[in-house]
Amino acid sequence: VAACLSHFRLWQKALRCDLDVCIVFEDDARPTADGLRRFQAEVDCLTSLGVPWDLVYLHSSLYSKSEEPKLEGCNLLFAGHRKWAGAYALSRRGLQKLTSSGYENCIFPVDDFLPALHSFHPRPDVRELPC
Repeated sequence: VAACLSHFRLWQKALRCDLDVCIVFEDDARPTADGLRRFQAEVDCLTSLGVPWDLVYLHSSLYSKSEEPKLEGCNLLFAGHRKWAGAYALSRRGLQKLTSSGYENCIFPVDDFLPALHSFHPRPDVRELPC
């Protein structure tokens, strides 16, 4: 529960601080030396294509082995369901969606919550949650 609430409070604080982007690293994430530059290049690509974004996984693992389509013009993939998110970035719009979702009233692991917002979740109990 503490980890869930710490993510939620971080999202709230990022909005209060008027951040455009919030990058979250789990304690076991291993950022690379050029990771931030590569991330910014992808955000710039999304912006130039006029593609709004809420969530970009920076380090995660797939739930299934199904191939994910690539966003033409960028190095990003359209994310399917993930079972672990070691690092992720949220846009202001993504932060607003997460903080207004009711997540704080139905706490469950963030690793399950994030993919439930953008893909079919394999767990029926998660699909039925009001948030």
